[in-house]
Parts: sequence; structure tokens; C-alpha cells
Amino acid sequence: MKELRPRAGKIPLVRLAVICCGLVVGVALTLLTRGTALRPDYDVMLAAAQKMQQTERALTGMITDQGIALEPEDINRTGLIGPQWSPLTSSLGVLEAKRTSLNPNFAALLAAYYRDAGLKPSDAIAVGLSGSFPGLGLAALSAADVMGLEARVIASYGSSMYGGSRPEMTTIRMLKFLSEQGLLSFDMLAVSPGGEGDQGHNPYWEDARSVVLTLAEEDGYPLLDEPDLAANIEKRIALYGKDVKAFVNVGGALANLGAEGMSLTVRPGLTRTLDTMPDSPVRGAMLEHLAHGVPVIHLLNVRALALDNGMPYDPVPLPKPGEGGVYLRETMSPWPALVALTLSAILLATGFPRRHAKKQDA
Repeated sequence: MKELRPRAGKIPLVRLAVICCGLVVGVALTLLTRGTALRPDYDVMLAAAQKMQQTERALTGMITDQGIALEPEDINRTGLIGPQWSPLTSSLGVLEAKRTSLNPNFAALLAAYYRDAGLKPSDAIAVGLSGSFPGLGLAALSAADVMGLEARVIASYGSSMYGGSRPEMTTIRMLKFLSEQGLLSFDMLAVSPGGEGDQGHNPYWEDARSVVLTLAEEDGYPLLDEPDLAANIEKRIALYGKDVKAFVNVGGALANLGAEGMSLTVRPGLTRTLDTMPDSPVRGAMLEHLAHGVPVIHLLNVRALALDNGMPYDPVPLPKPGEGGVYLRETMSPWPALVALTLSAILLATGFPRRHAKKQDA
């Protein structure tokens, strides 16, 4: 007797064609269900944007009352665009980015980042803030205020062009006014000179450092004036404390970003990990926190932040709270594809002819 050998079953071509067509139709129907819906944290995001709009209006009123002239480039008449050059101007800046950052819906974006980072009321966040983007600073602190977070801030006087570059109305003084008016709640741990080496030096203004030191003395906050960058970063980390749940970087302060472009690989927005982490004492406060498992929110590339999150670039007038794609999330029903996949599996399972054996005599 020869052994009995099963004959391999084959799927009929017609059935295979039906399965393929069904899968294609299922995927197509799933794609047709694509749409948008409000994010589940819409109410918190809207409240953050409304808070930022409130702070901007308060600052505009205060600046106008003090008779401070608005810059010609401030086309939305906010009072929050500074001069191109001043003793505080530490680097080049993009005017359109500065105007864009004043969109109050950036605070909604920050609220979304905070939620995505898993932050809860009473959690502490570290905020490293240069003077370059008053709008982004307001966004970070407005969202933190609305969400009940404890914001611990270290801010610098130095600013890129068109930022908080007025000596008479720095970003730090804007925040101080809002705190005194009870409009924002945060803890200003210290201020630093900013600029070259975080020492307030400016090659175009001989007295730049003395201007900064005078401002710091008048403002009355603790001054972090450490010329050694590694020690500067270490002091910042110690001031923030070990219990912070997120680090927010606003602008391009050297002590936050580190030397030699070490933070260039950190993408705009929320980051939890980095593929390659530099091992250096001057890698900056942002990377120091990230290296210890603390999520980072990086706010510097305004164009990318705006366009990636459904907000206009350099809008006139500024959008109202609640406007823009930042409040929406993409939705799509998986059911058509799942049904097609299930039916295809059934057809495959039942598509083979029964295996049989042919008996042969010796």
C-alpha cells in the first residue's frame, strides 16, 4: 500500500476576486467616513485662548495708557511687537513669526499639549522663557493658569528682533504687570540677562549689559547672572526642582537650548524622547529635563507650530478664541473596513475544497 497523500486545496479565482473587491470597497468606504470633530478637551482649550486674549488686551491698554508708541510693524495694534533694534536685541528675528505668536489660540494649543503630556491640576511645570516671544509666553502661562498648573518661570531680558525688546516694556515687565493685576498666576523664580553668553552683551550697544542689570534691579526678581554655561544650567535645574512634570521652552535662550546647537533635533511642540541624546554639561535645561524623562514642549519654530496645527501664519486681524483647526481632530469610522475584513476571512476559510486522499493499490 502506498501512503495516502492529501491534495492541496485551491481558492476559486472568482471567490478570490470577490474577496479583493470587498476589501477595496471596505477601505474606500472607511476613507469616505473621514471627517473632523471637536477635540474632547475643547472647553479647556477655549478657556485658555480666552485667558490669553484677556491678558493681551490688558497689556495693550496698559501700554497705550503709558504713552508707549506702537511700532509701525505692529499691524494688529497690539503693543506687543517691539523695535527691531535696542540694547535688548540679542539676535535676528522674523517679524511675521512674532505677529503670528500673538494669536490667542496658541494658548489652546498649549492646553492640548499639557493634556497630551498627562498633566493634572497642581502639577508643576518648568518654563524657560526668553524675551523673544511675548505671545508664546502668554500662551504657555494662560493655559497653565486655566488648568491649575504650577508654573515655575525663569525668564531672560534678551530678545530677538520685534519681540519684548523695549527696555521700558520687556516681556518680564509684561508678566509682572499681569501677575500684579491678578490676571496670571505663576512663580518667577529668577531672571537672567539673556543675550550673548546669557550675560546681556550686545556688540551693537556698548551699555547693553548695564541696561539689563538696571532693569533687573528695578524689577526686583532674583538675578541669575552666571557666566559659566554649565553652572548656569545646573543652577536653573536646581531652581526648578525635581518634581516638575514638563519643561516648556519659549524662544532661544542659550541656557535652555544648550551650546553648539545641541537642541536642533528637538521638534516643535511636545516631545517625550530623543533618539540621540548628547552627553554634555552644556546641553541645556531642555535636554537635561528630557534626559530625565520629563516631557518637553518646544516653542520656537512658530511657522511650523501654526501650520501644523491649523492656525494661520501672520493673520490680519488676529483670530478670535475658538477659531482654527487646532480645536479639531480627524475622525474616521473603521467599521466598513472591519466588516470587509471579517467577510473576507470567512470567504477564505470556506473557500478551500475539502482535502481528500486517493487510495492506490500496490
